[in-house]
Amino acid sequence: MELVELDPEISVRWKPIKRLGMGGQGHVYMVEDRSATEDEDFILRVGEIFNNIRNHGVGASKIQDDARSFVNALQKTLSKETIPKAALKILHPRNGLELTDEDKARMANEIEINAKISHPNLLKIIQAYPLQHAFVMELMPRTLTECTQNFVGRPIESLKTFRGLVSTVAYLHGLGITHRDIKPDNIFINEYGELVLADFGIAFYQDADRTRITDTLEKKVGSWPWMPQWSLGKRVKDVKHNHDVYGLGKVLWSMFTGIPELHNWYFENDAFPTQNIRKLFPNLPGIEAVAFVLKKSVTEFEADCLENASDLLKLVDESLGVLMVGGSLVKGDRLCRACGRGQYQIVFEPNTHPGSQRWFPVTAGHSFRVMVCPQCGHVQGFSVFENKERPAWDPQNPNR
Repeated sequence: MELVELDPEISVRWKPIKRLGMGGQGHVYMVEDRSATEDEDFILRVGEIFNNIRNHGVGASKIQDDARSFVNALQKTLSKETIPKAALKILHPRNGLELTDEDKARMANEIEINAKISHPNLLKIIQAYPLQHAFVMELMPRTLTECTQNFVGRPIESLKTFRGLVSTVAYLHGLGITHRDIKPDNIFINEYGELVLADFGIAFYQDADRTRITDTLEKKVGSWPWMPQWSLGKRVKDVKHNHDVYGLGKVLWSMFTGIPELHNWYFENDAFPTQNIRKLFPNLPGIEAVAFVLKKSVTEFEADCLENASDLLKLVDESLGVLMVGGSLVKGDRLCRACGRGQYQIVFEPNTHPGSQRWFPVTAGHSFRVMVCPQCGHVQGFSVFENKERPAWDPQNPNR
């Protein structure tokens, strides 16, 4: 197994165990924290004392038992399973060439942004080594790329897990930060099943005084399958938060379908049946809730995309609000769910019937309507969302 020879500034604390991967910017290694085992010599000396007691029969049996318990506890502390581990990322020259200024700037950007943010679902840098072009970060067991099958065809599970990621990106957008490279490879799953966002190498501060890493998007500001075409050719300063919203929508599509990549915005294009979620999951209850979110994120035109992750979070909450109470979203044509031929027509809504709000109150988030199918006479009640200021689903009280 090939291991890197670390700079003394790094190796004084971190011991390389194995290489985890390599990419365009460098290599990532699993490392152990030497500081957790710096008392190993002392523990070995205690072990020798215990052996002397055991071999020479010195002292009562209680002393031997106490010594044995003490040594076992210390040895457990030093076991490979309990020694703290982390991930070390080091920039390496590509094709034998020197590191470019852009490579160095990217890593400096990632270190700088990570120092300014604090969120449980953002991967943390434990220790940075700017001069060595390296940093040590939390070690996560697996990426979302490896786990998309956990959510396939499951609208509620997909949206609930996805919601945590959207909330994390909304936090970044609130600080004026655009991540610009949201994709499953940059998203990890922690021990609680939550999504953790990483890799801020090309993240961008909307701050006129900040030094730009690149002047145009085409030079390197994201991964092609996960970025909107309407961002191509833009100057970096013109890239907005909706760039991330588009990437988030594609992540949701990948989670829900289990397919690695979505071609452009074709999640409901009949010409691409292997991409169309309704073709992949015909008649699946709750599928319209997923489509509801995708329609406002994975868009052909920028004007149709939500402006930021906070707006997307409200949309996810509305979808979950319906699903969590056993309902389902319907498409705009309002086809009858009984006969499938007629289109529902409104026969009752509280706003047009004085006194009816006593029985059908209009809340801050939605109103109630009764519709009937003119073909078969089927009557159906609908909850209509009209005000997006108030989320329909409270994660602390999902039955609200």
